[in-house]
Amino acid sequence: MTDPQIHSLAAQVQAISAQIQTEQCARAVADESLASRVTASEAAIAAMKLQLVAEAGNEDARKILLERRLIEIERRLGIV
Repeated sequence: MTDPQIHSLAAQVQAISAQIQTEQCARAVADESLASRVTASEAAIAAMKLQLVAEAGNEDARKILLERRLIEIERRLGIV
């Protein structure tokens, strides 16, 4: 290989390495964001379950309220 070819390959390797690092950072940020959203969703579900227990006096009412709350959570998360 000639010097220009070696320099060209070295530049390509550096560019690809930089792109990989950028993508890894972006992935890490996205993972943290997703983890935060999951944690917030789990906390909301737990709070709603506690509220259901407090609001519902009997088993049938608790099931109905739970179904309604879960449907609302799924709607907010875009699952439904």
